Amino acid sequence: HFEVLMRVIDDQGRPTSPVGIIEAAENGRMMDAIDRFVLRKTLQTIGALPRRALRRLELCSINLSAISLAREGLLDFIVEQLERSAVPPGKICFEITETTALNNLDEVRWLIQELGAMGCRFAIDDFGSGHASYGYIERLPVDYVKIDGMFVRDMMTNTLHRAIVESVNRIATTLGIKTIAECVETADAAEVLAGMGVHYGQGWYYARPAPIADVCKALDRD
Repeated sequence: HFEVLMRVIDDQGRPTSPVGIIEAAENGRMMDAIDRFVLRKTLQTIGALPRRALRRLELCSINLSAISLAREGLLDFIVEQLERSAVPPGKICFEITETTALNNLDEVRWLIQELGAMGCRFAIDDFGSGHASYGYIERLPVDYVKIDGMFVRDMMTNTLHRAIVESVNRIATTLGIKTIAECVETADAAEVLAGMGVHYGQGWYYARPAPIADVCKALDRD
């Protein structure tokens, strides 16, 4: 499993944070152009993998912004890119933040229905950060809930945050949804999460961010 994120290379060839560019794209309502670029390049890269490496890939997660959901033609674009790359739809998981899902509930439900019928999977990202999480989660047929890292990061010392993590996991599991804890940074945290029954963890304890080319090489390694 891996999630595709952006990075920016500065004039000296060093990777830097893309936050500034993303904020500018969001303010200019151009984030959909970045989403489509990431989706197209990711599927091209995965589609070029040898068959044995592609079989080893369980899931690749790609983020979709609120602006993308509001643009016409998103479904057609995704279907076209999947067909061009010949990547099995079941290998792809689209992540949508909790706030975005809440503000675009009808669009999200429709997209999940259409792409889910093809085999694509969906995750609600940063779950728990909003104000109506439990009230709408049962209305969205997602495959994964990602527990917001702000609760996971300090749950070893913050009893309230630990209780929130446990609560989100219980609710999601009751609904048949698998859980992913964000920002897992230590072995102790990973052990506690496993004891709670959280299905997956994401964070520096498992792996540091790496170029997608390196991830593909690892998939193709004997």
